[in-house]
Amino acid sequence: MKGTCDVCKKRRTVRKNRKTGKAICLNCYRKDPSTHEKCFECGEVKPVAMRNETSKAICPACYQRSKVPSAKRRKLSKHLDSATVATNPNGAPT
Repeated sequence: MKGTCDVCKKRRTVRKNRKTGKAICLNCYRKDPSTHEKCFECGEVKPVAMRNETSKAICPACYQRSKVPSAKRRKLSKHLDSATVATNPNGAPT
């Protein structure tokens, strides 16, 4: 629903915050530390991107990692490792 965010005062799509009852946009919601939780995957306190099947919080970084197939992650990791090995201490290619 379009409305004015009670936090930033900008006209945006807003939702009503269940705790405060105020209209809040997604930007302000993500920045609000009171909405952050400990990520079940990495243990960091961050905004919640999704919840797993047991309702545990998953942060945006772990959620993105879970969307990339493991074979692609291994290939990317191998590529990055070989790229670091193939440079001299000054960072120039060898």
